[in-house]
Amino acid sequence: MWRLRSSLLIISVVLYTLFFGLLAILISVLDRKGNVLQRIAVLWARMIIWTNFIKVTLSCEGDPGPGPYVIISNHQSYLDIPALLVRLPFNYRMVAKKELFRIPVFGWGMKLAGYIEVDRSDSRKAIQGMSAAEHQLSEGRSVVIFPEGTRSRDGNLLPMKKGAFVLALKHKAPILPVTVHGSFRILPKGTLRMGSSEIRVHLGKPIPTAGKTHESRDELKLLVESWMKKTLSEFNQSS
Repeated sequence: MWRLRSSLLIISVVLYTLFFGLLAILISVLDRKGNVLQRIAVLWARMIIWTNFIKVTLSCEGDPGPGPYVIISNHQSYLDIPALLVRLPFNYRMVAKKELFRIPVFGWGMKLAGYIEVDRSDSRKAIQGMSAAEHQLSEGRSVVIFPEGTRSRDGNLLPMKKGAFVLALKHKAPILPVTVHGSFRILPKGTLRMGSSEIRVHLGKPIPTAGKTHESRDELKLLVESWMKKTLSEFNQSS
């Protein structure tokens, strides 16, 4: 059964990426700000989730408001991106590693929509990526960042890099912590053996950064890591 599900996932991702990616390229001529392209990305994600019978639920600790935020999420699977696209109720762009932008059609669509490429192996290009993220915040759009830098193999939180917290402090933008739970069971890192079919997206309370300085980055990092570990542990116990 898992082989059938894996085949369906691969085929659906390829077909939807080709279709919606080419559509995005055509529309990009008229959509300079990428807002329509973002809606196309959401539709791409919805079709992948729907076709593969994946349930994505959203829960919140209060009403976060429209933002803009530096949205900090854990990273368990390639399915995190479709799950967040389907459920995050904000106008936002994602920061992604450079390798994703090298994928034909998919990467072109991401770039046209205003998604932000980060090359962590090159400090100069990494700084350029953060400048692009600052631009999105200044335009009133939230920015989604996966500060672990790679996917977790077992769902446990990996050590976080500080760039997302530095960005929030520099722009005085509140941090919105988010946990994605269950996606590693559907599509674990390093294999196509699909398992469970439910993903839970949970939004925490916004963390203000106004009045804080660059020296607060470690404090904020520890606060977000602690919240994420607690939330993931609670989800594990209830599932």
